[in-house]
Amino acid sequence: SMWSRLVLGWLVVGAATLMVVLGRNPGDEHHGHKEDIEHVEGRLAKLNARVQNMIHDLHERTGGEKMKKALHYEARLARLERIKDSFLCHKDREFNCAGYDPQCISILLVCDGIKDCHNGRDEEHCDIPLHPNDEFVGHVIYDKCTQRRPKQMHIHVKSVSTPTFFTAFSKVEANIHIVQKVKLLQGEVQLPSKGYYSYGRHALVIVPPEKDRLGLICYFDGVDPDRCLAAVVHEATLDPCAMFMFVRHHDEGHGEHHHHDDDHDDDHHDDDHDHDDDHDHDEKHDHDDGRRHDEHGHRGHGGHHSHVRRGHGQHGHH
Repeated sequence: SMWSRLVLGWLVVGAATLMVVLGRNPGDEHHGHKEDIEHVEGRLAKLNARVQNMIHDLHERTGGEKMKKALHYEARLARLERIKDSFLCHKDREFNCAGYDPQCISILLVCDGIKDCHNGRDEEHCDIPLHPNDEFVGHVIYDKCTQRRPKQMHIHVKSVSTPTFFTAFSKVEANIHIVQKVKLLQGEVQLPSKGYYSYGRHALVIVPPEKDRLGLICYFDGVDPDRCLAAVVHEATLDPCAMFMFVRHHDEGHGEHHHHDDDHDDDHHDDDHDHDDDHDHDEKHDHDDGRRHDEHGHRGHGGHHSHVRRGHGQHGHH
């Protein structure tokens, strides 16, 4: 569409500008690039204003799929901003607040209910895209290291819990289902796995479930909760050796707009899910979950695949 071409053109111009500026000498102290950075920030601000206006216009006129595409453009713009300031913050230990006043904070402070960034960005996008009984199907992009060489793998989420005293991460338990295609390893395998979701990185991290010490990190873009790009990594070095694209599997029997809740270390939460056999029981369970989360200060918010928003009272809304 005309809107898509215009926005894509703006983003290409922004990306080209960034590559020219940052490509000169990204390892230097940024004092010598002050004027260049200010110029790039100005261009990004204009791009952001145009994208925001377009998103508002699309929401008013059409909504639906075009709205989702507009959100993807916003996510791409956010990635451009992260590239611009990538030399300022440690990518694994710090969160980039972005904006005109560059600021890095500990990743442990993201989504803790307190605005540590001057612009409050660390308390935005605090929804979790993972919920009990969710299933994601991973399609192989390349694979240089796994022993089974699967074309697909499935992640079935068993439980999600967020400690009240440490809300930057949520604990995740899951089953990884792999269909083996290698000549000597025909068949299927279920790997009980544990990991966590990092709000600062928008990433699901699965710790190595086997002796080969291969873990998995699946990165969401912060906009689309239905897909993430996963890297299979060596535990010792975190070097990637395989890539998969995971897409949410929609159960036709339950539709695409059911509501999920995560729990606050309620041990009996998993048992309830394991024994849900009929739709009536599911509805009762959802109602009980909603009541229990209200008691813990949680609140859900609507939308496509409604996500959990942890009710700290200071979160922004995307």
